[in-house]
Amino acid sequence: MTLELARTPEEQAQGLMGRYEMLPHYGMLFVYTEPGQYGFWMKGTHIPLDIAWLNRSGHVVDRAHMEPHDETLHRPITPVYFALELNAGALDKYGVKIGDRLVRLQG
Repeated sequence: MTLELARTPEEQAQGLMGRYEMLPHYGMLFVYTEPGQYGFWMKGTHIPLDIAWLNRSGHVVDRAHMEPHDETLHRPITPVYFALELNAGALDKYGVKIGDRLVRLQG
């Protein structure tokens, strides 16, 4: 899996907006310096996405499916340090459930 990092407020505000496709094994990881219930919407986003919110230790605390151009604000149920956006269906494809710990693998 290849992840683009969104670390700055500008990168996080832009996210995946304006993109019309994303490779199957690609995603965006939002990295926050302080915990928060960071909200996401799909305004200006043309591809359906899954999102998983993770705590400091990398455990999935919440997840959602988001449709293109939907302006519904999706927020995690608890403060998080990370949010992971993937192509729609990827969380189920990889069997990612609440409570799972996602780790960095190097090969």
